[in-house]
Amino acid sequence: MKGLFQTKRLYVRSLRKTDLKNFQKLLDHPKVKKFTNGTGILLEEGETDFEKLLTLSRAKNKSFWVWGVILKETGEFIGTCALIKNESGEFEIGYRLMEEYWHKGYGQEIANELINFAENEMEIPAVTAYVDKQNMASIRILGKSSLKFRREVFNKQTKSIDYVYSS
Repeated sequence: MKGLFQTKRLYVRSLRKTDLKNFQKLLDHPKVKKFTNGTGILLEEGETDFEKLLTLSRAKNKSFWVWGVILKETGEFIGTCALIKNESGEFEIGYRLMEEYWHKGYGQEIANELINFAENEMEIPAVTAYVDKQNMASIRILGKSSLKFRREVFNKQTKSIDYVYSS
């Protein structure tokens, strides 16, 4: 295995300093950030945020992990996935892929294996996902995963309605 876990076409590994440019490209893309916080990052902010991610993801007291998603065929960085203990104490999954890799089934592969990895390898008893109700692609992905739709909540940060899925 070339990383932490893998799917048929992808593998997931720790972020590396060499991922910075691709990380910035991912976060700065208007369509990728549409359903997140909606703001771009400056180069300096990106470097600072990326360093924080590297530090948090490597800390011993684990409640925050962000990993790189890599295309097996080429070794190319195509996105990130994450498992983060949120303010409510839930372990929340997340994933972001470069737009050129949308509509190819990669999101479904990563979501399914991330849930499996969290529950079975990391022994996290319950996994949660929050998704903006207008993000139809992620709603389809989560609807095909082992997570179940639970409720709607108002997201104060984005001032939108999120759907909550959990195991």
